[in-house]
Amino acid sequence: MSRYNGAEGLQHNIPELGTIKSLTVAAGLIAIVIAVTNLILGFILMPFMGIGFIPLVLSLINFWVFWRCKNISDAIEAGRLEEARDMTLTPMVFGFIFSWVIVGILLLIAYMKYDSAIRAAAQ
Repeated sequence: MSRYNGAEGLQHNIPELGTIKSLTVAAGLIAIVIAVTNLILGFILMPFMGIGFIPLVLSLINFWVFWRCKNISDAIEAGRLEEARDMTLTPMVFGFIFSWVIVGILLLIAYMKYDSAIRAAAQ
């Protein structure tokens, strides 16, 4: 795994890096909104036939997606682009399945932009 000099210097030369970071942050924010919504819904539905555990589990998954998006942003800031790309795959799949579809789409777009950013950073 190669390590680049950090995103600060790279963002001026690689426009994709800013886009990747923005998409990742947006996906994380949407995931936290979904997590809080599911958490509230879970507590409301808990007394009714015990089905409140389903939104609570979905809430935990979305909190995890948010946490991973934060880790991905930190990796981008540190210049660890390949590690950030690899870390994006699992939250992207969970985003498609458990976080409505929008989180998965945002992370997929970010994932597709990593290759050109990595190539540009290596030059």
